[in-house]
Parts: sequence; structure tokens; C-alpha cells
Amino acid sequence: MINVVGIGPGKASGLTIEAQDRIKKGQCVIGTKRQLASTGMNIIKPIVYSGRMEDLEAKIKEQLILNQSDEVVVLASGDPSIYGLSKCLMDLFGKDAVHVTAGISAIQYLFARIKLDMNDLYITSAHGKRPDFDLLFKMPKVALVTDGSIGPYEIGQEAILRGFNPRMIIGENLSYDDESIQETDAKTITRKKYEMNVVILLNDGSRLY
Repeated sequence: MINVVGIGPGKASGLTIEAQDRIKKGQCVIGTKRQLASTGMNIIKPIVYSGRMEDLEAKIKEQLILNQSDEVVVLASGDPSIYGLSKCLMDLFGKDAVHVTAGISAIQYLFARIKLDMNDLYITSAHGKRPDFDLLFKMPKVALVTDGSIGPYEIGQEAILRGFNPRMIIGENLSYDDESIQETDAKTITRKKYEMNVVILLNDGSRLY
């Protein structure tokens, strides 16, 4: 059995009780170096992987087949079912072989921090893929996880190209000590490298205070 455990946006305080219990009971726990450290737990058998899917697949197979482990715990940042590992692992190993423990996603965390509801929210990703920008800027409320190729600045430029100027809330390093949350818009966003981030687009003319 593969237990995919959502560990929240970052700090150990974001771990649910169920997630802590799964990690404690795991025969081995696979995660990136940052993920393993962020749990703040004394893991008996931690296994580090690079963050690449092919590496994770190999590590899981090694434990299940070569080491004959009955259970493997795989750490997933945020919630595994929101553009996370659960779908990939189910595609690889089958649904019956995977158990998912929900976590607090970075998107949920950011909405809570800015005191904005998630009702009627459209969620998508610019992480490793190009979103449908024509659709995004027609939706009143959008949340995206991003990467180094398509980040907050690039999203803002796509909006300007289409004649839109949405409000943008950018959350970086959410839940960590160096957390940063800023509000801007497509026309005034700073061109720079943004750290691990989530972007909220408000296309309805609303403004946060």
C-alpha cells in the first residue's frame, strides 16, 4: 500500500493529526529533503528523492518489491489531490494501491490568511503546463500554483495582452517564517523571481484591504 500524505503548505504546525499518525506508523517515509525536514518529526526510515516523478516511482518500487515493505508513506506538499501526487501515483500503481490523506493546500492557506472565501473559485495550475489564459481572465476568482517558467509576472503580462488588469494576490513561502503576501495588479507587478508561490486573480473589480 502507498500512503500519500498531505503535509500542508510548509511548517510542521500545518500537519493534521491524521497525517502525523500516518507518518509515525510508516515503515518507510519517502519525500524530498525539504519535505522530510518540514514535518519536524523523528522519522525512523526516511528516504530522500530528488523531486522528479521517475525517481519517486523507482524509490517506491524498490521498497515495495525489493525490500518487501507492506506500506510506503509518500509525503506530498499541500493537499495531494490539488495538482499533487495522488493522481500521478494512481495512474502508475492503480487506485486500489494508493491511500490518500488530505492536507491543507497552499491555496486554502492563502485564502484564510487574506480572509477571502473560496466560493465559486476556479483552481488551475501553471506548474509545468500552460493554463488556458483566455478562460482565466474571464473567471471572477482564480487560484493558480505556478513555477519558474510561468510565474506571477508572466501571468500579469498574459492578462495585459488580452486587455485585462486583474487584482493579483501573491503568496510566497506560505506558512514559513519568511512568508510574504502582497497585493498588486497586472500593470504594476514587479518583474522578479518569486519563491514558492500561489497566485490569486480577482477579475471582478474587487480589492482587498
